[in-house]
Amino acid sequence: MQRITLIALLLAVQLAYAQNPDFVQFKPFHFGVVPGFGSTGVYGLKYEHNVSINLFSGHAYANNILSIAGISHFQVQRSQGINIAGISNILGAYPFLKVRQHRDSLAEFGAIQVAGLINGVNGGGFGGQLSGGINLVTGTLDGIQISSIHNDVNKALSGGQISLVSNRVGDMALGFQSALVVNRARMMSGTQLFALFNYVNHELDGLQFGGFNAVSNRNSHIYRENRFYWMQLGLFNLAFENGDGYQVGLVNYGKDIGFAQLGLINISDKIPQYPVGLLNLAGDINGFLRAHTNRMFRYNIEMATGSKKLLSALTYSWDGQRDRNGYSYALGNQKKKGPAGLAQNQYFYEAFLQVTNLVENGDSFLDPNLIYTAKAQFGYNPFRKTKMMDLYFFVGLTGNATWIDSGDPSVVEGPLVSQTNNHTFWADLNFGVQL
Repeated sequence: MQRITLIALLLAVQLAYAQNPDFVQFKPFHFGVVPGFGSTGVYGLKYEHNVSINLFSGHAYANNILSIAGISHFQVQRSQGINIAGISNILGAYPFLKVRQHRDSLAEFGAIQVAGLINGVNGGGFGGQLSGGINLVTGTLDGIQISSIHNDVNKALSGGQISLVSNRVGDMALGFQSALVVNRARMMSGTQLFALFNYVNHELDGLQFGGFNAVSNRNSHIYRENRFYWMQLGLFNLAFENGDGYQVGLVNYGKDIGFAQLGLINISDKIPQYPVGLLNLAGDINGFLRAHTNRMFRYNIEMATGSKKLLSALTYSWDGQRDRNGYSYALGNQKKKGPAGLAQNQYFYEAFLQVTNLVENGDSFLDPNLIYTAKAQFGYNPFRKTKMMDLYFFVGLTGNATWIDSGDPSVVEGPLVSQTNNHTFWADLNFGVQL
């Protein structure tokens, strides 16, 4: 009991000295075993050192060049140079990190901290942290954090964060985050990479690359004009408010994506300028549904969705007599016009580039014979002046080419067909109706 009382009194004396910088003295070198047993005696927290070597644990008011401890090292104010500890380095809070409340309690951080488990800074910038566990900064970090578990900055970050598990910036950021599981930031400018889940609560200028990416873009309408400021690349991408830039993924959702969505399914409240997907869904979607026939396939059903600048079209084709099917994807655009002062949907003209997977005679869908097509088509609506819905009759000219690695290269017969080895080229007409 007497030993416990003695240790408590020693700590109380050291903390009392730590509160007032007027008591701080300079001693270039310190060697200790544990706090209270070393060259500074029981008054370690009132000393500033250039070099501090501690067999187990140590503490000081400030460190300028180097501190080494087998277990842990704590500094009240200012850490420059290099801090190395087997378990933890703590700067600016005792015994653990605290929220800064007074100006005279501000820490200064200009060091590199290396610890087996925890590095903590209660305020200050410039430097870096490396640990096998957790790095924490309650305010400002200009350098870099690297840990195996978690990096955390509560206010401001300029440099990067790298972690095997998670990274977090509580408010403000600039640099990049890279983790295998979670990257989170409230307000951010830079980049989030390689995580299963990336989330930015305010703004993203740069790139999100992960399995699930989300940006809230709360005030993006302020910055949006004439500016492309982010890209999301992942399996699932979400942008909950306005935002220019790109989404590339299997499923993309954006409330108002300004530039482009590229994915299997694109969903938005307002269609972006360039949607590229198997299915585009939006409140102001453009597109068509039509049926047509040509020499290649007797029956074709086609659906297109997209914006005024770009349409994505899917076509299923079949011909029972020849026992063949086709699955096509096309990109292009269609413009609807009319005579000046008259109906605006009197006729349309369009151009598309298309690729078709030809499956015939029991072939596998996964063993494709690809047909590449460029087509230009014109349609006319004779019912525009009636109360009927828009119904266009159209005709088109197509140019086709296919490369078949084996077997008979003849996929069509008749005029305007050219065959060279396994290559077949032909021109064709297309007829149909469109809604």
